Amino acid sequence: ALFAQMSGRSGRVESKAGDVIVIARSTNEIDEIMKMMTQSLPNVESSITKTTQIYSYILQTLSYGLSRDFYSLRSFITTSFSINDSEKEEIDQMINKSIDFLKNNKLMNSNFTTTKLGNAISASNLTIDEGLKLYHILDKMTGSLCLIDDLHLLFLCSPQQTGVYVPAFKEPIWEEIFEKHSHVIYLITDKTIDELRRIIVFSFSGILEMSNDNLSIFERIYTACVLECLIEEMSLKEIEKMYHIERGTIQSLQTNASSYTGQITRFIEAMEFLPLSAALRQFIKRLCFGVKSELVDLMRLPSMRREIARKLFENGVKEPKDLVLLTVDEIYQKISKVDEMNNKIGSVDSSPGLISIKTNENDVENENKNKDLLNIVKNIRREAKELT
Repeated sequence: ALFAQMSGRSGRVESKAGDVIVIARSTNEIDEIMKMMTQSLPNVESSITKTTQIYSYILQTLSYGLSRDFYSLRSFITTSFSINDSEKEEIDQMINKSIDFLKNNKLMNSNFTTTKLGNAISASNLTIDEGLKLYHILDKMTGSLCLIDDLHLLFLCSPQQTGVYVPAFKEPIWEEIFEKHSHVIYLITDKTIDELRRIIVFSFSGILEMSNDNLSIFERIYTACVLECLIEEMSLKEIEKMYHIERGTIQSLQTNASSYTGQITRFIEAMEFLPLSAALRQFIKRLCFGVKSELVDLMRLPSMRREIARKLFENGVKEPKDLVLLTVDEIYQKISKVDEMNNKIGSVDSSPGLISIKTNENDVENENKNKDLLNIVKNIRREAKELT
């Protein structure tokens, strides 16, 4: 199908004819190409009715009020998808099966209205499986939420599929995680610190047995620890070294976690867990910017970088309106720290010419950096003025 589409158009407008040149290395390849060019294309068919995705589709249809009974639901589905008359009986069976599934998981009532949980899953655009797992976690968290350790909220913000490589439990990093976050991990897994240590011991002997669900929980705990380092303003280089994760993976995790936190915030608001929703709305900003809470206001400026925001905060600039009261030069002085060693020869070299070349190269590099920094400062002050 892909070959036929490419050879049929090749970038030309529909009414314009053209040639297709194909280079073949053998008669077998020629036969294969001829088969591709002459065989009929398969009909395009939707697969949603043949998978469990139809459950989510029907849930959203009911949640948004597009259908209110079995017949309007069937009518909506048959007009949304290409359904033959021979398939209508199959569609009826599929709808009944979906309704049973939604009722059994307490997502809809017998009168074809959706429950609060069903509405929350639809509003957050989570899959039903993700929504049910999230509800189970929240049900446990609301009774024992730990706000002293950020890991508890970060665990909630970690996507259920992280794609992060998780080391074996015998690696030293796990002992450090268990020691630092033993209370939160107990709230999540019901495992005491002694039970967690036994996991490490068993992993050394190779007899550790753990279900996929439990492994998934520890994977999210691991990624939550990575996210914790980000919002504590640890550099990417330090995180790479500590967790053996590539820089691109860390940045991707940060982006995915921010997006996922937006989804679960909508879920929590629909479930009316309002205190937790307020905490997450603040947390999503910290995740997006990778900063501690005191820098969130400054990071609202598009040109702001977290290293610059930290220097400004340490020098008394707490929020954007403080920048408006300063000149560009005053802001520049607060964030630029000239290393005196750049103006000195750090070591004695027998070749004065070599020293001169190095010094000149450093001067040019520093001058370029200062120009870039000055441009950033100008943008920051302009954005602060527009914001306030």
